Amino acid sequence: MPCGEFAEANDGDMSDDEDRIGVPAQCEPELFFVTPSPMIRQIGLHMPSAINFAVRIFNLCPSYGVGFTVMAGLAENYTAAFNLLLKCRDVDRDRAGDFLGESLSVCHLLRFGLLDSFPLMQTSVIGALLVAFRLLRLPGDLEKVQRLVHSVAVVWWRKHNALLADEADGVEPHADARWPPQQEGGAEDVAGLAL
Repeated sequence: MPCGEFAEANDGDMSDDEDRIGVPAQCEPELFFVTPSPMIRQIGLHMPSAINFAVRIFNLCPSYGVGFTVMAGLAENYTAAFNLLLKCRDVDRDRAGDFLGESLSVCHLLRFGLLDSFPLMQTSVIGALLVAFRLLRLPGDLEKVQRLVHSVAVVWWRKHNALLADEADGVEPHADARWPPQQEGGAEDVAGLAL
């Protein structure tokens, strides 16, 4: 039964497996956007110029820059577009961090997609933050900082829960799940599953 039908069928009876709105705790909302088909299909030799143009647009308005990157066929989805733009040296990292901290649904999607691509396995708390904010700068607004740090924590926790589940099933860990962990900056900190 889909999650939305559960609340209607339950008629308000709450059990331990439900949250306050009557949806089972196992049903986490999955955010997704349908990626549009690129408008430009043959970019070829003009790719460096198009990426430079996308960076300029991003520095003025990040959402338009990400949208242009996808529509120009430079990246196949919004998260890949954001990753591509962050790899460019001229991108405004302050704008990138500020944009990812917004409460817009597309920012939520990009935040989790981007952070999920970072190697957060077996990192400490400080190490995970260093990895996450190597390419971004924290915004000045504390609400945006809270959204970003919370997203880092959620992604870190989900990756480590998946590692625990894999270990219980006898699955060989991924290369990111190395032990002992390699700490950022040589810090001696409790990391990974030891937390």
